[in-house]
Amino acid sequence: MHSTTARPGHRPRDAQEFAGISRRLKNNPDQHPTTITMMVSMNTKKQQTTNERLRALVEASGLTQAEALALFNKPLGPAGYSFDYWKGFFCDPTSKRFKPLRPDLLAHAEKVFARLPNAR
Repeated sequence: MHSTTARPGHRPRDAQEFAGISRRLKNNPDQHPTTITMMVSMNTKKQQTTNERLRALVEASGLTQAEALALFNKPLGPAGYSFDYWKGFFCDPTSKRFKPLRPDLLAHAEKVFARLPNAR
């Protein structure tokens, strides 16, 4: 049984529920707002990282990594990437060798590989 006497700074349970401070989900305790938010975020499609997108571009081009690097580096001139650094873009993210690909470099790669006539 709940007390209806008011204490300083305390509301009776009915007043709390009415004010929305502590709502109980009586029908299904699994439908807590946090649970619903987590389920929604788990069901959304994962967006590709820049590295995954680069890998897909190179695979779709049908080129080897060395050939793709040569095309990628051509417009960059002396600022081009070494083959070892390039391979870091294709490594597993947990690897020490992994290098994150900046979005501006992905845009450059999309421009370079989009011009290929034999892109699949």
